[in-house]
Amino acid sequence: MAATAPVVPEWTLGDRFAKSREYAGLTQAEIAVELTVRGIKTSESAVAAWERDRNQPRRLYTVVRVWADITSVNADWLLGSLSQNVKYLKLLGGATSTQPALPGLGPGPALTLLAPYEHSARR
Repeated sequence: MAATAPVVPEWTLGDRFAKSREYAGLTQAEIAVELTVRGIKTSESAVAAWERDRNQPRRLYTVVRVWADITSVNADWLLGSLSQNVKYLKLLGGATSTQPALPGLGPGPALTLLAPYEHSARR
């Protein structure tokens, strides 16, 4: 039998939102309140929809930056892999870092979001 390559799980943005929230010990209602206090008016049902990948926040990069701050995870980890984020690095004014995505995981390459990015398409 031929050896197969190890499988790397693919996590969606919703998966990472949920994992980081749970890591921080917060409920959906609690993180909705924290987001609202920090200027992102939202609800528990909106958070649940984001975590289930039913939709994404309208101001995605602002929400990711604030969510990362609340849950103490790197914003780039919330957005996905390093290779997926390379195109966003210039948009977001990010720089490289060796800060782990989640505390306790050890150092690794990461992008640090230094400036908020508001999506220019407004409805």
